[in-house]
Amino acid sequence: MSIALISQDIVDRLKTVSEFNNRVGLAVGGKDIDPFNRDLQRPAAWAVYVGDDNESETTMNPCSSLIRLNFIVKILVDYGTEAALISTHLPLLHTTVSAIQGGEPIKGSKWVYEGQGLEAIEPERTIWAQQYSILTGL
Repeated sequence: MSIALISQDIVDRLKTVSEFNNRVGLAVGGKDIDPFNRDLQRPAAWAVYVGDDNESETTMNPCSSLIRLNFIVKILVDYGTEAALISTHLPLLHTTVSAIQGGEPIKGSKWVYEGQGLEAIEPERTIWAQQYSILTGL
């Protein structure tokens, strides 16, 4: 399965979250916030491909390797009140996980949710980082 197909799949899954209103994208590279995304209307999300790991080689077929592709999904929400956090922001985080893990597996491979954390608190917004991986052939 190609990196292009997998990357498109995670973007398409993010686009199913209606709260993002298609404010969804893809970046490749480091884990820092992309300057292009500084002024996005919130909520918004984008996936960042951060690399891969060699998962295994089999002795029965040494020419075939499995790799784990790693992505971080950044979710931007307005910095707000405790009530907004409880009623809107935290449910959005869980809706995002459900959207990425839900639906049909892509060519037999399922997205694995690896956890999330608060990456940044800024005067006008917070940035959450969710980690995902998917196993595929090399």
